[in-house]
Amino acid sequence: SYTMRFGNHAELPEEELFRLAELLPSKFRIFSTGPTQQLEKFIKLNQNYSGRLFLEIIYDPFVDKANDIKQMMLSMRENDINGYPELVLTQKLLSAFSPQRFVDECIAPLSGINAQMQLGRYAPSKTRNFNQSQVVDIDDEVNWLAEVSKIVMQQNYKISIIPLGEYAITLLDEYGESKALQADGTINESLLPEPEPLDLKGIKDKTRDILLTSLYIDQNMDVYVWSESMGQHVLDINYGFGSLGNLKNTSIQEMVSGKHNKIEKMLVEIIRNLVSHPKCAPCRYKSFCASHAVPLFRKSHNDNGNHCYGYIPAIREFQKNLDVLDFMVDNFRSLEF
Repeated sequence: SYTMRFGNHAELPEEELFRLAELLPSKFRIFSTGPTQQLEKFIKLNQNYSGRLFLEIIYDPFVDKANDIKQMMLSMRENDINGYPELVLTQKLLSAFSPQRFVDECIAPLSGINAQMQLGRYAPSKTRNFNQSQVVDIDDEVNWLAEVSKIVMQQNYKISIIPLGEYAITLLDEYGESKALQADGTINESLLPEPEPLDLKGIKDKTRDILLTSLYIDQNMDVYVWSESMGQHVLDINYGFGSLGNLKNTSIQEMVSGKHNKIEKMLVEIIRNLVSHPKCAPCRYKSFCASHAVPLFRKSHNDNGNHCYGYIPAIREFQKNLDVLDFMVDNFRSLEF
């Protein structure tokens, strides 16, 4: 996929949108936009280029109404454009919205239209002047998300909350947790299968494969690794990594080959953190967190409280409603993305 996440692309002139779309042929193109009913430019874009067009809708609950987002998504689908709202979890948001209010006002109106919603952790960045004031303490965020997840599951809302819903499915299917699932939806941890022996080479190889299929190409044709994490962060200068290279003068194959390429540097840092951090070292989910580059997020905020970047309490709430998880699986497949 060709992901372009910088700025509100709805504000760009039509000719600039077309220029960006021409930079790299791709099966999927993802643009970002604020909520709008002015879709004409994107409709023309979709009609003139092959492949699927996705719009990431930047959703600010202090400004935008969920019903307006809903109407925008329905209008997009009428024109064969898919997409989803993305909402960043800031200190301001969690202070103003209790979990119940958040579900009632931001999630419930989107239930019933097979919607996805991407929740993202706020991360200080160069464009935000590395502002720390909106960073949410990881314990507060995990507890708030666990309560949100609990309400969504209890109300049986048909909406795909990503990535937490994806994480819940992955742990059930790929980490054997379905064997420990009880009738009430809880996980009996005493019934979990024995964790696989620590295989650092295997973890490194699996993580490398995932990183190589999660590349982000910006509007200048610079290539970065894109972490499928809580917020889908680009691993760029904000995390101490430069671009892998530029497609104007280097192929992706050249960027990722060789013993000293930047992906290998990331892998070394991820593995070192996993085996040395007091929370990661004894944990059964090392390979899961490695594949999402979770250890790298400690550069901006350490998870040294009761919880960690694995978000397990929130994931556990999702696992209590298999009907909703089955809906999510079908929804993911229908997107073909």
